[in-house]
Amino acid sequence: MASPPLLWLDFRQNPRDAGHFPWLLPSWSASRWAPPGDTGSAIRSGQPQFLCFEFDVTSIDELAILQKTRLQHPSMPILVIADSVSPAFTDWVFRIGVWDCLAKPVNADALNTCIEAFVHFCQQRHHGASPDSGCVQPTRPPRTQAAREYVATHFASEVRLPVAASLCHLSTSEFSRCFKKENGITFSDYLMHWRIQKACDLLAVPAMPIKTVAFEVGFNDVSYFARAFRRHTGVTPSTYQKNSGTDYHMAPAHTSAFPLWDPQA
Repeated sequence: MASPPLLWLDFRQNPRDAGHFPWLLPSWSASRWAPPGDTGSAIRSGQPQFLCFEFDVTSIDELAILQKTRLQHPSMPILVIADSVSPAFTDWVFRIGVWDCLAKPVNADALNTCIEAFVHFCQQRHHGASPDSGCVQPTRPPRTQAAREYVATHFASEVRLPVAASLCHLSTSEFSRCFKKENGITFSDYLMHWRIQKACDLLAVPAMPIKTVAFEVGFNDVSYFARAFRRHTGVTPSTYQKNSGTDYHMAPAHTSAFPLWDPQA
């Protein structure tokens, strides 16, 4: 049985470099598209059954195209591959209905394993649907969803990895591997990112004491909080508070080119 057609949408800043597309197995029925041009026209002409968006530094315009594509093709599975995947970015892409999100660097085996899952799903579930409707959207196994919810509700207190793992019914080692695979970031980095973002929200209040902010987001040591905050934002908490209207971004190792998005928004 021939594999369902895949359309690879290449939004990297240097589309002349073939990127991850050449890593696909020759047996996959895949074609590549890159700007300039209309994404919608490429999808209509290619009649794919699933899509892959590849980004390096993402822009608001590119993310708008991704979201628009999901709205126009709600049943078509989408894979996203991107640099500097933050937990907020991961939550956002899953919230809009993306099936999976891989953080670069991605090795060839991991990429083809993911594509194989797409192909298997489409071959099992696609029974005569029109090309535009694609496959029925698969459900992403929410193996670490309980851990993300645990962070969202307990970030201000002690958050322990064994507890997060038990909530997901996984051993600590399996949980750590699974969380990194599903979210593109370690659990400890995800927790730190949450706390720093919540600190940014509190620091928008000019009269809020730095010590109070630190305690409110789960830090017991104000000095450690100040160091962590500066490492992630590039400025001290007091500087951030004085210039709260400035658009600071998280450190490049953990973010894309847009501000951290609140998963609860």
